[in-house]
Amino acid sequence: MIEIQLRGYGKSTHISKDYGSGWYDIWADDVAKASGLLGVGQFVYTGVSHGAGVGWHLIRRHPEKLLAFAGVVCGPHTKDGKDIGDERKRTLECALDEEAWKAYCLERFHRDCADPPEGLSEAERAELVENAQEKYQAFLEMDRWERLISPRKPFPDIETEEGLIRELQKINLPCLFLGGMFDPISTVENMIRTGRAVRDSKTILYQDSDHGLSRRYPRRVAEDIDAFLRGRGCV
Repeated sequence: MIEIQLRGYGKSTHISKDYGSGWYDIWADDVAKASGLLGVGQFVYTGVSHGAGVGWHLIRRHPEKLLAFAGVVCGPHTKDGKDIGDERKRTLECALDEEAWKAYCLERFHRDCADPPEGLSEAERAELVENAQEKYQAFLEMDRWERLISPRKPFPDIETEEGLIRELQKINLPCLFLGGMFDPISTVENMIRTGRAVRDSKTILYQDSDHGLSRRYPRRVAEDIDAFLRGRGCV
């Protein structure tokens, strides 16, 4: 397994330029180029949230590279005339005010830890808190350029839901979509629309989860992806 740091974040080179609606194409091309440099012919791509947005653009720009796509809280966002979602807008509003940013990060941490699922073992509960703490620290340490990255919504050239559905219907690739029933970003409606549109795909919705699905149920998400890929003969 290879984990790729998206350009502009973490240990990658930080970028002051806003690539606007071009971010997802750039990231998708980066992933494709990295696979070539690493000698990987074809691969399964898994992404969470806007990491899943990269997956949509990989399918569009480099389908020959992909064996399958597993998108976690993957939308894509509703085509409602807005080029960014409400959560991204709030992130940008807090980005340049240090006190507002600290409060925003703390709010996200408490939200990630709220209402842990019933039946979790002590180890799973500890893992949930640890994942939330890691995310909190990573957000807190972001510099201004990381905070200001705004990739817009996937498929920025498509303006309507009807157009998006037509685009999704073109996909001919094993696809698994995982979402949370209470996700305000990649909503249930988004996930069901996508599952209906992409032929021969599978959609799994976790009843008691939201956009933090991969942190809430990391092992179960990994197991669901593994079972899907094995069932489709991809691994």
